[in-house]
Amino acid sequence: MKKKEIKKNKYINIIIFTKALFAALGIILTIKLKYNSAILLLFLCFICSCYYNYFLKDDNKNVHELNMLTDLISYGIFPAVIAYKTSNLFLINIIAPIYMIASLIKLSSYNLLNEKKEVEKDYYIGLPTTLIALTFPIIYMTTFINYRVYTILTIILLLVHSILYISKIRIKKLKAETVLKFLGKTRYTILTRIIINFIVFPIVLIFLSDLFFKTNSFAGFALFDIFKSVVNYPVAFIFVIILSSFITLTFTAILKNTKKAKFAIIVIIAIFLMINDIKYIIMSRPVVLSDINFLNGENIEMSALFISTVKGLWVIKVLIKFILMLLFGVVLLKSNLTLIELKKKSLRIFTGLASILLFIFVIYITNINSIFMVTKTYNTPLDKVYKIEDYGELYYEQGLFQGILFNTYSSKPFKPDSYNKSEIKKMLNEVELEDKNWGKPNIVIILSESFFDVQNLNEIKFDKDLTSNIHNFEKMNNVVVTDTYVSTFGGSSVVSEWEVLTSASNQFNVVAYIPYTDYYLKNNKDNVNHSPHIVKSLNKEGYITKYITPWGENSYNSKEVFEMVGIDETEYEIKGDTKGLFLADYEINKSILRELSKDKGTPKLLIYATGQNHMPCTYDRYDEYDIDVVSSSLNSDDTKLIKCYAQGVYDADKELGNLYNEIQKLDEDTIVIFFGDHLPFINNKNGKNSIKNSSYLNEKNK
Repeated sequence: MKKKEIKKNKYINIIIFTKALFAALGIILTIKLKYNSAILLLFLCFICSCYYNYFLKDDNKNVHELNMLTDLISYGIFPAVIAYKTSNLFLINIIAPIYMIASLIKLSSYNLLNEKKEVEKDYYIGLPTTLIALTFPIIYMTTFINYRVYTILTIILLLVHSILYISKIRIKKLKAETVLKFLGKTRYTILTRIIINFIVFPIVLIFLSDLFFKTNSFAGFALFDIFKSVVNYPVAFIFVIILSSFITLTFTAILKNTKKAKFAIIVIIAIFLMINDIKYIIMSRPVVLSDINFLNGENIEMSALFISTVKGLWVIKVLIKFILMLLFGVVLLKSNLTLIELKKKSLRIFTGLASILLFIFVIYITNINSIFMVTKTYNTPLDKVYKIEDYGELYYEQGLFQGILFNTYSSKPFKPDSYNKSEIKKMLNEVELEDKNWGKPNIVIILSESFFDVQNLNEIKFDKDLTSNIHNFEKMNNVVVTDTYVSTFGGSSVVSEWEVLTSASNQFNVVAYIPYTDYYLKNNKDNVNHSPHIVKSLNKEGYITKYITPWGENSYNSKEVFEMVGIDETEYEIKGDTKGLFLADYEINKSILRELSKDKGTPKLLIYATGQNHMPCTYDRYDEYDIDVVSSSLNSDDTKLIKCYAQGVYDADKELGNLYNEIQKLDEDTIVIFFGDHLPFINNKNGKNSIKNSSYLNEKNK
């Protein structure tokens, strides 16, 4: 046998056994009720058959018989098992066996004709069994609309196929020349090139991106879990492939060929993955699409500051993964075997516009049908959406890009099935308001950056009470003190700010929901005007309202949101002495006292955000420390970082005590509300949060 024929037979055998493997896995997944994954594998069996027909050029009895056997499993038994497991109609108990017998008759008769050399070259006698791998997935799509319709159509489908399998109907074959005419004698057909560039390439890219992400601080086997994501969420996986294909086609139109397009996409994805890793290390949260709102100089500068001050092994790890992704792109650049070129300008314009419009159309349609996407594409009940606490783990479970899209679709609040607007109004009207005249005192609200009483950690002890003033306040009759614990880790400070200013709870929203960007900026002004806010209420009472912060006005669109709720004044990026890296807490006190001294007799609402204890914590952040660690069961790295954070807590408590003493000297009643926005990110050189797994904060101990 010639070397070329041996190689070709090798390909054929691989294809046959791959098809058998897909069918066997599909049957197992069907038994385990993983129907979406089973349907995907059925379609992959069809792809294998297409390539089998392409590579088969001679009559080999053993190969034919082996292929007939795998076809019986793939197109005779496999679809019948899916139909039997997914249909709840009694008739399926009769139709499914009939279909399997019809498939057996069809394949055995074809095999007999093949042995006698009586197979027609230009026509099929009876319907080919492979077509079930196309028609069944189409019928299965009706489950997303009406399940009963699907069960009826399934019975009709199997019955029609059974009849046509054993019929003498003649169906004209599609000649290879029809598909191959564009390339003549080149190595890869145009169909193969299209599949490799616009289906295989996106699949490989999705897998590599998942691997890049899943080699972070997650448990489990990253490579195995990538395939697990595909099996558990196959429709979402296919959806991401479709979107990726549109993107690849758009870049091909712009850059004239697929080689340049794929390299450009890999570079962009590599940069995105590196940014995602950095964000995950900094905030223990991966990227979400709404992060695009925060692409401003202040946030970029903050990230650069963190990276420059918290060097460690994680930086090397991220860079290695980034370089490996680029090397993958370089490898693709060297090959012209699957190149598709768009030389005509008119063709590039048409292709580019068509792919962009299709991409926008798909995104628009799925976005306005977000409930459908969540419940059907991701097969996730709405009640489960509200129970998701960590969307980093969600990305790991679903896949990186699948998770990003799920987060986008599920970020919209869903109306509960039992919601009744008139009942809500009735309940509100029945609430009895306390008839007590509190007067009109000045109100100062202070969001203290990352404030949390770190003394609650059992693993570390300090030489003095870090929150002595708060502990003294607990003994006073005119002060209310609650637990300093905030249930979220770092970032999204405006969530806690929103909760305090509106008396609402973000726990009723889905994970990663940020009201400033997801509610105020995405709703019309009338809806926003009807939502409660302390600024609105006190404006009606004649208060002067003002928001003051050391941070920029573009952070979470802060200025725009406060203007929407009717704030009188805003002051961003206030200046003064720094302590550590940011504005010292005592500068906030100075500003508060200055504002309270203005417009005597007019009540004021002053809303502040501090900055001194903002991440990152570093070993050398402070020149001098007022506190020291007396004992610690943590490693030296974590102990030094927590000490840095503890100094910030000590200073915040100290300035709160100073503010209280100064306010006692004023001749106007003043209420001070002091709270922390979130728990701190204290990340060591390995990119691990130094306190997250402490006995106090570890979820397993709660």
